[in-house]
Amino acid sequence: GVDALVRVDEAGNVVSQSMTTILRTAACAPETPALPRRPDHHDLTAQAVERAVAEVTHLGGQLGSLRSTRRKVYERLKTYREALRQTGQETAELDRAFDALFRFPLTRPARDALTRQLRLGISDPALVEMVLRLYNDERLVRATEAAPEPEPVIVCSMGLRENATEGRGT
Repeated sequence: GVDALVRVDEAGNVVSQSMTTILRTAACAPETPALPRRPDHHDLTAQAVERAVAEVTHLGGQLGSLRSTRRKVYERLKTYREALRQTGQETAELDRAFDALFRFPLTRPARDALTRQLRLGISDPALVEMVLRLYNDERLVRATEAAPEPEPVIVCSMGLRENATEGRGT
Protein backbone atom coordinates (compact mmCIF):
# COMPACT_ATOMS: atom_id res chain seq x y z
CA GLY A 1 0.00 0.00 0.00
CA VAL A 2 2.98 2.33 -0.21
CA ASP A 3 4.60 3.79 -3.33
CA ALA A 4 8.22 4.88 -3.30
CA LEU A 5 10.65 6.51 -5.65
CA VAL A 6 14.27 6.14 -4.57
CA ARG A 7 17.52 7.37 -6.08
CA VAL A 8 20.76 5.76 -4.93
CA ASP A 9 24.34 6.59 -5.79
CA GLU A 10 26.89 4.15 -7.20
CA ALA A 11 27.59 2.89 -3.65
CA GLY A 12 23.90 2.15 -2.98
CA ASN A 13 23.43 5.09 -0.58
CA VAL A 14 20.09 6.88 -0.79
CA VAL A 15 20.55 10.23 -2.56
CA SER A 16 16.90 11.26 -2.65
CA GLN A 17 13.35 10.04 -2.18
CA SER A 18 11.81 13.26 -3.46
CA MET A 19 9.73 12.58 -6.54
CA THR A 20 10.28 16.09 -7.91
CA THR A 21 14.04 16.00 -7.41
CA ILE A 22 14.41 12.55 -8.96
CA LEU A 23 12.23 13.33 -11.96
CA ARG A 24 14.10 16.59 -12.57
CA THR A 25 17.38 14.68 -12.45
CA ALA A 26 16.08 12.12 -14.95
CA ALA A 27 14.68 14.74 -17.34
CA CYS A 28 16.25 14.76 -20.80
CA ALA A 29 15.29 15.40 -24.38
CA PRO A 30 13.43 12.60 -26.20
CA GLU A 31 16.28 12.22 -28.67
CA THR A 32 18.86 11.60 -25.91
CA PRO A 33 20.39 8.22 -26.68
CA ALA A 34 20.21 5.49 -24.07
CA LEU A 35 23.51 4.42 -22.55
CA PRO A 36 24.52 0.86 -21.69
CA ARG A 37 23.31 -0.43 -18.34
CA ARG A 38 25.87 -0.55 -15.52
CA PRO A 39 26.99 -4.07 -14.60
CA ASP A 40 25.74 -3.47 -11.03
CA HIS A 41 22.38 -1.94 -12.06
CA HIS A 42 20.30 -4.79 -10.61
CA ASP A 43 22.31 -4.82 -7.37
CA LEU A 44 21.74 -1.07 -6.95
CA THR A 45 18.04 -1.54 -7.71
CA ALA A 46 17.84 -4.25 -5.04
CA GLN A 47 19.53 -1.94 -2.52
CA ALA A 48 17.05 0.86 -3.33
CA VAL A 49 14.13 -1.54 -2.79
CA GLU A 50 15.60 -2.77 0.52
CA ARG A 51 16.00 0.81 1.76
CA ALA A 52 12.45 1.76 0.76
CA VAL A 53 10.98 -1.35 2.45
CA ALA A 54 13.08 -0.77 5.58
CA GLU A 55 11.88 2.81 5.84
CA VAL A 56 8.24 1.83 5.56
CA THR A 57 8.67 -1.06 8.00
CA HIS A 58 10.92 0.49 10.62
CA LEU A 59 10.02 4.15 10.48
CA GLY A 60 6.29 3.68 10.70
CA GLY A 61 5.24 4.51 7.20
CA GLN A 62 1.96 2.88 7.94
CA LEU A 63 1.17 5.41 10.68
CA GLY A 64 0.09 7.93 8.09
CA SER A 65 1.24 11.48 7.54
CA LEU A 66 3.03 13.51 10.18
CA ARG A 67 -0.25 15.31 10.88
CA SER A 68 -2.44 12.22 11.21
CA THR A 69 -4.13 11.61 14.55
CA ARG A 70 -2.75 8.09 14.69
CA ARG A 71 0.85 9.29 14.26
CA LYS A 72 0.42 12.11 16.80
CA VAL A 73 -1.00 9.72 19.39
CA TYR A 74 1.69 7.15 18.61
CA GLU A 75 4.50 9.70 19.06
CA ARG A 76 3.03 11.03 22.33
CA LEU A 77 2.62 7.50 23.72
CA LYS A 78 6.14 6.59 22.63
CA THR A 79 7.65 9.53 24.52
CA TYR A 80 5.48 8.93 27.59
CA ARG A 81 6.24 5.20 27.60
CA GLU A 82 9.99 5.86 27.47
CA ALA A 83 9.67 8.26 30.42
CA LEU A 84 7.80 5.59 32.40
CA ARG A 85 10.47 3.01 31.62
CA GLN A 86 13.26 5.33 32.75
CA THR A 87 11.58 5.64 36.13
CA GLY A 88 11.19 1.85 36.35
CA GLN A 89 7.39 1.84 36.05
CA GLU A 90 5.52 -1.09 34.53
CA THR A 91 4.41 -0.50 30.92
CA ALA A 92 3.02 -3.89 29.84
CA GLU A 93 -0.57 -2.70 29.40
CA LEU A 94 0.57 0.42 27.57
CA ASP A 95 2.90 -1.70 25.41
CA ARG A 96 -0.03 -3.80 24.17
CA ALA A 97 -2.08 -0.72 23.23
CA PHE A 98 1.01 0.90 21.69
CA ASP A 99 1.65 -2.18 19.54
CA ALA A 100 -2.00 -2.31 18.40
CA LEU A 101 -1.87 1.37 17.50
CA PHE A 102 1.21 0.75 15.36
CA ARG A 103 -0.16 -2.33 13.61
CA PHE A 104 -3.81 -1.47 12.98
CA PRO A 105 -5.85 1.55 11.86
CA LEU A 106 -7.87 3.53 14.39
CA THR A 107 -11.62 3.03 14.47
CA ARG A 108 -13.49 6.08 13.24
CA PRO A 109 -14.99 6.87 16.70
CA ALA A 110 -11.55 6.53 18.34
CA ARG A 111 -9.94 8.76 15.72
CA ASP A 112 -12.65 11.41 16.13
CA ALA A 113 -12.43 11.36 19.94
CA LEU A 114 -8.62 11.43 19.97
CA THR A 115 -8.51 14.24 17.38
CA ARG A 116 -10.89 16.30 19.50
CA GLN A 117 -8.85 15.73 22.66
CA LEU A 118 -5.56 16.53 20.93
CA ARG A 119 -7.02 19.84 19.74
CA LEU A 120 -8.13 20.58 23.30
CA GLY A 121 -4.56 19.99 24.57
CA ILE A 122 -5.03 16.75 26.47
CA SER A 123 -2.17 15.94 28.85
CA ASP A 124 -0.01 12.87 28.28
CA PRO A 125 -1.34 10.97 31.34
CA ALA A 126 -4.93 11.69 30.29
CA LEU A 127 -4.16 10.65 26.71
CA VAL A 128 -2.66 7.38 27.94
CA GLU A 129 -5.71 6.76 30.13
CA MET A 130 -8.04 7.44 27.19
CA VAL A 131 -6.07 5.17 24.83
CA LEU A 132 -5.99 2.36 27.40
CA ARG A 133 -9.71 2.68 28.02
CA LEU A 134 -10.44 2.53 24.26
CA TYR A 135 -8.04 -0.39 23.84
CA ASN A 136 -9.47 -2.39 26.77
CA ASP A 137 -12.99 -1.79 25.45
CA GLU A 138 -11.82 -2.97 22.00
CA ARG A 139 -12.74 0.39 20.48
CA LEU A 140 -9.24 1.74 19.69
CA VAL A 141 -8.29 -0.06 16.49
CA ARG A 142 -9.78 -2.17 13.75
CA ALA A 143 -7.77 -5.31 14.37
CA THR A 144 -7.76 -7.29 11.17
CA GLU A 145 -6.16 -10.61 10.51
CA ALA A 146 -2.54 -9.83 9.76
CA ALA A 147 -2.11 -10.28 6.05
CA PRO A 148 1.28 -11.38 4.86
CA GLU A 149 3.48 -8.52 3.74
CA PRO A 150 3.25 -8.27 -0.04
CA GLU A 151 6.42 -8.53 -2.04
CA PRO A 152 7.60 -5.19 -3.38
CA VAL A 153 6.90 -4.67 -7.07
CA ILE A 154 9.41 -2.75 -9.15
CA VAL A 155 7.53 -0.79 -11.76
CA CYS A 156 10.60 0.75 -13.36
CA SER A 157 14.31 1.10 -12.73
CA MET A 158 16.53 3.51 -14.55
CA GLY A 159 20.23 4.23 -14.45
CA LEU A 160 21.29 7.87 -14.52
CA ARG A 161 24.63 9.26 -15.54
CA GLU A 162 25.78 12.83 -14.96
CA ASN A 163 25.90 14.83 -18.21
CA ALA A 164 29.14 16.79 -18.10
CA THR A 165 27.89 19.57 -20.37
CA GLU A 166 24.61 20.31 -18.63
CA GLY A 167 25.09 18.85 -15.15
CA ARG A 168 21.84 16.91 -15.50
CA GLY A 169 21.16 13.23 -15.38
CA THR A 170 20.69 11.39 -18.65
